[in-house]
Amino acid sequence: MAGSQAPLSPTGTGHTLSPGRDPISTLKELAERDNRFLRPDEPRIVFKTPDAKMQNGVWVATCEYFNRGMNKHYRGEGRSVVVKKDAAREACRAVLEEYYEDMNVVNRMANMAISAPSAPTPEVPAAFLTPPATPQATSSSGVAPNRPPPPVAESLSPLAMGSASARTLPARLSNSVHAPNTDPNLLTPSEYTQPGSSLVRVLHSIYFYTDVQLGQGGMGCVYKGHFGLKECAVKQIGKCVHANKLEQEVFILQKLQHENIVGYLHCETNHANNIFIAMELGQDNLATVIKMKRYASNDQLRQYMTDTGAGLSYLHKAKVVHRDLKPSNILIFNGDTAKIADFGISRIVDSITQGGDTTNIMGSSGWMPPEMNTSQGRYHGPGDIFAFGLIIFYTMSKNNLHAFEEEAENSSSKVLENNIQDVNKLPNWTNLAESEYSVSLRNLLSPILSKQPNNRPKIDVILEHPFFWSAKKYKEFITNVSNELKTAGKKVRNALDAEYDSLSMKEFNRHVNWKMQLCPTVRTHLLENSTHPKIYDAGSLISLVEFIRDKDQHKTEWNQRSHNNDVGIELNNLFGNGDQSYVTYFERQIQECVPFLYVTLQKKEFQKVLGQVKQEFYKINENSAF
Repeated sequence: MAGSQAPLSPTGTGHTLSPGRDPISTLKELAERDNRFLRPDEPRIVFKTPDAKMQNGVWVATCEYFNRGMNKHYRGEGRSVVVKKDAAREACRAVLEEYYEDMNVVNRMANMAISAPSAPTPEVPAAFLTPPATPQATSSSGVAPNRPPPPVAESLSPLAMGSASARTLPARLSNSVHAPNTDPNLLTPSEYTQPGSSLVRVLHSIYFYTDVQLGQGGMGCVYKGHFGLKECAVKQIGKCVHANKLEQEVFILQKLQHENIVGYLHCETNHANNIFIAMELGQDNLATVIKMKRYASNDQLRQYMTDTGAGLSYLHKAKVVHRDLKPSNILIFNGDTAKIADFGISRIVDSITQGGDTTNIMGSSGWMPPEMNTSQGRYHGPGDIFAFGLIIFYTMSKNNLHAFEEEAENSSSKVLENNIQDVNKLPNWTNLAESEYSVSLRNLLSPILSKQPNNRPKIDVILEHPFFWSAKKYKEFITNVSNELKTAGKKVRNALDAEYDSLSMKEFNRHVNWKMQLCPTVRTHLLENSTHPKIYDAGSLISLVEFIRDKDQHKTEWNQRSHNNDVGIELNNLFGNGDQSYVTYFERQIQECVPFLYVTLQKKEFQKVLGQVKQEFYKINENSAF
């Protein structure tokens, strides 16, 4: 539909709306052209003429339009004193002007893109080396003459997924994968004539830099690039990759939309029948962030684990098994959000628990569950859970050690694999000993890193563990427990104190004296010299819970002291102004308190006396492994 695109300006220097063209009609044609590249299951773009309304004696119209090629939402406003439709025309004209400005930027990028020299160089993949061609001349009006569309690769043949338990994917990928370039005003790949640039255009909207490689895996290389005006990562799928694996990855990427899953943007085939997938561009990956110490605090690392867990929960609800979770496949965006990436060997299954069988060992050494490390392996949700546990252990251990790494030395991948395979080999918990979350982490990871898949909890149960709680949820739990144990009876409270003391002897070889675990400033000024009449028992777990609960009382005291001396300021520096700093203090000073309560109060003898706590915190965890 050559006429559907507004022509170039008479000078031939760029895109603009030609004199005499109706902006409303032009925008309708643009929308219709977009519809040609939609997948069958995608809604069609319906462009409606903006409806102008009278405001203060002037017709005002607003035009909104989303262009898939640019991956951008446009908005324009038009006004007219006399004719209502003129306001609509001006609104559409404003949208078109911005759109054509973007088109000119894209064309400048295309002019930067090159056709590689005839002699291959190591930096440029051979698949992209095509002989340069002379650019075609434009007509006297500045409009490029009609050209036949570039050759398009045949659609992939219909192939079922790997096992009988897996769902069969659609026979062909969507039109967006092989969308032909039918716009006569866009340069074809044969027109890249600027030597010295590393920017290459695939076909229509995807560009990549051949000398900026972000990573490499079994499915192909990943480069930095652009999708329209948006920076992105561009994955080149190697020719050795079987068609059904390609279909699986593209289909899974198109299916998934979540804030903690790397987003799919577009897919194109070049003239050499290479497939290129454009995806969101992360600034870093977790492995590099940890190695280079590019994180603000351990709390930030814990947030990355929470993000990863949320992404994994979404995958499993969508019945997708990732199969290759590891730190380098967790991408970091803007320094504060983690997203799961690389779905090259992922599978869609009928049951996330049962999964499917495979005769191939697929995954990354040191990060695979024991059941996948055999020639008769099995992939399923519990395998992802095991890998997630390894990632948490590695991320949160003080020296970033692997769960099955031998003490005081860096174990080889072979040693790690053997230790994972050995059913009698437990995680090396001493690698967590110096972590400020060691008790909570051991409680969390013990069932997750079980060598028996059926013993591993599901991801939604895992995310209910206190390790992932916000400060708000931590405080709610403490408040609910405190209120309900008041009425639980002396027998229940004594039993709870006895179990807590037993834990203290086992873990720390001492009886409970939680006051001595607090720093001197807190102990002196909020306990020993407190003006509040309440007395807290250093050997009682219930008293500890009440002390944590009484934040408002403590804050009143340290605010009063701040007027007279530096004590209030020192306390304020410890606890901060919000709940997060206050909760973090107790998580670090008395880290075993909440994990102990969380686990112990799930026992039947305690659940009988708990109403609100059970309702709020244990609904899905009644039969959990924690």
